[in-house]
Amino acid sequence: MSPAIARSNSARKVFTARTVLACAWPALVLATVCLLPFLNKAFLIDDPEFLGIARQIIKSPLHPTNFDICWNIGSRCMKLYEITPGNTLMGYALVPTVLGGAAEWMAHVTQLIFVWVALLAMSSFVLRLGWGRQHAIAGTLLLVAIPPLLPMASTAMPDVLALAVGLVGMERLAAWKAERKWHQGTTAALALGLAGIARPHLTLLLPLGALFLLESINPREMLNRITRSPYILFPVVAGGFVLLGMILATRERGMLLAGCGKMRAK
Repeated sequence: MSPAIARSNSARKVFTARTVLACAWPALVLATVCLLPFLNKAFLIDDPEFLGIARQIIKSPLHPTNFDICWNIGSRCMKLYEITPGNTLMGYALVPTVLGGAAEWMAHVTQLIFVWVALLAMSSFVLRLGWGRQHAIAGTLLLVAIPPLLPMASTAMPDVLALAVGLVGMERLAAWKAERKWHQGTTAALALGLAGIARPHLTLLLPLGALFLLESINPREMLNRITRSPYILFPVVAGGFVLLGMILATRERGMLLAGCGKMRAK
């Protein structure tokens, strides 16, 4: 067998689901052991906001922030979309929790699932970038160890969901770049588009994803790359349409993902 064929076969083995899971399992176990004691942790900080979005989605799926909220400002209240018209994806994710009685453990199990997704995506992403199994194991363990992850995973806030969706989008983008399969590009587009609905700053993954695919900031080289591979930017362009479609479908006013409004008396 030639060296080129051997390397190709080795690469295919690296990207099996079994290999991804084998590299991620230490981090999966660590995160699960750390988070299980907090399954019944009381809601706190901004959790009620996202539970409120979920309740509103049940009433009106395309108007997730069209409800009054009084938030640390005494008797002066406003519509939630006047405070923050973005960050609504977590509300959709919490719909089962609200339908199940808004039990704390349901929200925390949901977050644990998002942690698992993020770790599996991280494992696969590291391997996709050409690193070995030990690097994938270390990368997933470091993801659990970063200071914000476990504290945010014990809340009902959208940060872990945003991380999971963003990592899935980038991992699928790397898969699309290497193999150019349409299901990979479609999944990348959906994940990258939804990432901006989870947390507005993740909208930046779209231009960063374009640079990752084009491998250059030189306009001439970028144009040559597009000419050679006309569909290379499909996931980024389609992801932009997913993001725009979600904004248009759920907005209450304007096109902003985050903004402020005037307080009004209740």
